[in-house]
Amino acid sequence: MDVIKKMLSPTLSLALGICIALSLFNFPVLQTLWRHSFDDGTYSHAFLIPFISVYLFYILDKNNLLKFRKELSIPIISITVLVALLFFMSVNAQLSLGYWTTFLILLNCCLLVVFKFNWYLLFPGTYLVFLFPLWGTLSLTLQDISVVASSFFMSFTGISYYVDAPYIQIPSGTFEIANGCSGLRYLIVSLAISSLYIFLFIKNTKKAALFFTIAVLGGLLTNWIRITALIIIGHMTEMEHSLMTDHNSFGWYLFMPFMIGLFFLGNKLSDHDLTRQEVESDRKSLPHSKSILVVSLLMLVTSTTVPMFFKSPTQSDDLTALKDLPNIEYYSSVTVSKSLNSFNLTYYFDASDLDSKPTFFNNKIIPKGWRVVDTNHTKEVLNYKVRSMGRMATISASYQLGEQKFANSKSLKIARLKQALFGKQELVLNWSISYCKIECAF
Repeated sequence: MDVIKKMLSPTLSLALGICIALSLFNFPVLQTLWRHSFDDGTYSHAFLIPFISVYLFYILDKNNLLKFRKELSIPIISITVLVALLFFMSVNAQLSLGYWTTFLILLNCCLLVVFKFNWYLLFPGTYLVFLFPLWGTLSLTLQDISVVASSFFMSFTGISYYVDAPYIQIPSGTFEIANGCSGLRYLIVSLAISSLYIFLFIKNTKKAALFFTIAVLGGLLTNWIRITALIIIGHMTEMEHSLMTDHNSFGWYLFMPFMIGLFFLGNKLSDHDLTRQEVESDRKSLPHSKSILVVSLLMLVTSTTVPMFFKSPTQSDDLTALKDLPNIEYYSSVTVSKSLNSFNLTYYFDASDLDSKPTFFNNKIIPKGWRVVDTNHTKEVLNYKVRSMGRMATISASYQLGEQKFANSKSLKIARLKQALFGKQELVLNWSISYCKIECAF
């Protein structure tokens, strides 16, 4: 117990307290992280990141780099208020990239309201970016690069191949370089490890840039070698090797030797050791009381947790008897109206769950097994002619915000941003399917 008390100085305790408090005040944001980061194979490292950030705050405290402000900084408070406003708008508009990004910036701003500014202070909070699912935007670009790089390596193997991105065809079969093969997970891990190592052990800018570049390129190269090796193994075994169906672990066997070599290089480049330095800090110092008040008020005003307690109970119609349903996730309730050859669904969404929106990335308007043969969209309604196993039907869908209807998800997002400062209007998805006996007409 005495050891814990010795480690938890007032400065360290308050720094961690700000991080925990901001997280608890925004539980819906944490909920989205759990769904799309901690529960995703690409971010399997996510469980370690919070513990590393805590350790980094401890290192800063040991080096007396956590110092309370003696008076309020008006520029810092102004920036914090602006970021809090952007966070509030992003949450109300349910823009994932917006509230994830501004949450991280807001965390650092809250720390800077209480503690004196130094560049080291920004790193532990910013390091949490490696558990946020922001990196998926790079996936398609990395996928294209992986196709080109693997094709280049294949030119040295003597194996006949044909590239039709994202597929590489060889005489024994076809390989798809899917999103999971883009190398994103190796890139994220390389960035996380190299940035941490630089923060702790490398102070020289040129050495840091060299180490960082080698780490990034090495992570990508590992993935390209992995893909090429799998194609060669598939060719030699007529696609019968077990790696053809389970190759997730294979890349890590290639990645680990690279990381060992990277740390060997890092040992050569290191020019200081932040973990061994220790400067006696003034453990009797206390934070400026007004700075705590400012941070607490900002957390309360921008809280996404508080609205959850005012959530209204909802009732939903039973969809189990219906076939040919769209794939809609995280809706709060749905109502059904039927006629002889059609039925209509009205999905309602509860904005207290940040994933509860008609534009959620995994929502699919067209039911599984149906193929679109024609479209006829208006400003307010999406219209499709669809076919499945000799059956024909028309599907109509529209997004609704209050009394406004939109056929375009982009138009809906713009409208939501415009009204984000004035509260949340009800979000609805109207969907219907009408079966045709002979030929469908819009």
